[in-house]
Amino acid sequence: MQVVAVEQGASLLRALTEAGVTAKRCITPGALTPQLITAAGASSEGAISQDNWTSDLNNAENRRFGELFRARFK
Repeated sequence: MQVVAVEQGASLLRALTEAGVTAKRCITPGALTPQLITAAGASSEGAISQDNWTSDLNNAENRRFGELFRARFK
């Protein structure tokens, strides 16, 4: 995520908080990053997101997750 997008997202979260909006904040997949949370500060509290998993990521943790998932859910 580019720095501009992080600051835009953080500004939006801060503006919602300042306006007293209490609705859930669902962030675009892939955008709820440590950088966004740091930039938004307390305004990011309770924000949720989702992301997609891929079996193509070639590292030990991902392979282990895939094996455990297949074993449990067939």
